[in-house]
Amino acid sequence: MRSKKKTDWFILDLGGVLVRLRQTETPPALKNSGVNNEDLADWWKHSSLAEKFECGLCSPEKFAEGVIDHFRLDSGPEELLAAFQNYVAAPYPGARRLLTMMRRHGRTACLSNTNQSHWQVIEEQMEILDCFDRLFPSHWIHCRKPSTRAFQTVLEELPAEPENVIFFDDLQENIDAARGLGIRSARVQGIDELKAAFESL
Repeated sequence: MRSKKKTDWFILDLGGVLVRLRQTETPPALKNSGVNNEDLADWWKHSSLAEKFECGLCSPEKFAEGVIDHFRLDSGPEELLAAFQNYVAAPYPGARRLLTMMRRHGRTACLSNTNQSHWQVIEEQMEILDCFDRLFPSHWIHCRKPSTRAFQTVLEELPAEPENVIFFDDLQENIDAARGLGIRSARVQGIDELKAAFESL
């Protein structure tokens, strides 16, 4: 069994791992437009505008205008952004306690695909970011998972060797990308799965 070292890093995603998202609720600004969450998810995955927004290359206002134009919405940018911020719910119960436990065995960092609007909610309302030694939101580092560049940026900034890092995420494509660089990784959803994976690793 590999011995744990105090200098090891635990890198965690936020949404779906430590923070609950309202993934099944259609934003109020879209309810009367005929657009559902499946439409939004498909658009988000393939949209260059969404990628720019998550990489910090597009302002919230420009993003909102682009969404309104694409889906032909009657909503204004402010209403859309307010609904968009509501997508981030709250940390899962026990998130702070688990992160505190992790920090007894190594340092913690977050690597999360996010954006200026969601990050503002997390900063102002979540009381969780102080549990991390380093923060790597995608809109700060100008790249997002599952790109190799995102993981390499984190490894260089810490700095850390891949074998001294454990990564937790809820999406398999991000897990695969991390493992491709030699980072030990576990796919988890929520606090119970994260705690079990942490203990097993």
